Amino acid sequence: MADLANTRVGFIGAGVMAFALAKGFVESSCVRKEQILMLVRNDVKRSLVEDLGYTAVCDPRDVAVADVIFLSVKPQDAIALLKEISFMVHEKKHLLISICAGVDLKTLTAALNYNRAAVDDDKVMNRRICRVMPNTPCQIRKGVSVFSVGAGCTSADVEVLNTLLSAVGTCYQIDEKHMAAASAISGSGPAFVFTLLDALADGGVK
Repeated sequence: MADLANTRVGFIGAGVMAFALAKGFVESSCVRKEQILMLVRNDVKRSLVEDLGYTAVCDPRDVAVADVIFLSVKPQDAIALLKEISFMVHEKKHLLISICAGVDLKTLTAALNYNRAAVDDDKVMNRRICRVMPNTPCQIRKGVSVFSVGAGCTSADVEVLNTLLSAVGTCYQIDEKHMAAASAISGSGPAFVFTLLDALADGGVK
């Protein structure tokens, strides 16, 4: 397992999954509260983040102090946001982890290379980017996450990812071509079980 004692973890997007992951990281002693920062867009979220002991920032540029950056926004907002922050994400410092469903590694990397001139197909995969699909049981550290890594990632990056995701459950590395199928199973699977349990409970009452 990787030693993350001096690793800062940033979240671009402070939604349910971002809070679930951050909570798991802290409760497992993987990282401390003061190592976590979240980009927020309103005072309500700012207050919530600060009440939990994390650092709230309003400017995307402030996330650059993090070593590991989770992209946890809605998929339709991911590309425009990555282009906005592309100037501040550096492959030698930052490991970017996307939990945006349906946005592949090549698309993510191309967006980060938006400000680079004449990026060809060989260079387009030079960023340290991973895709992760967590699920809602991460909120109670019983999640099952699958992940794929880009060509620019190192073995140390995979170790960091394994350490973080193991803090909120179990995780499996897969080829990106299987991500859609695995996401449907691990991401939506719990919802089907909850629906079944709800139907059984209703049947018991009747």
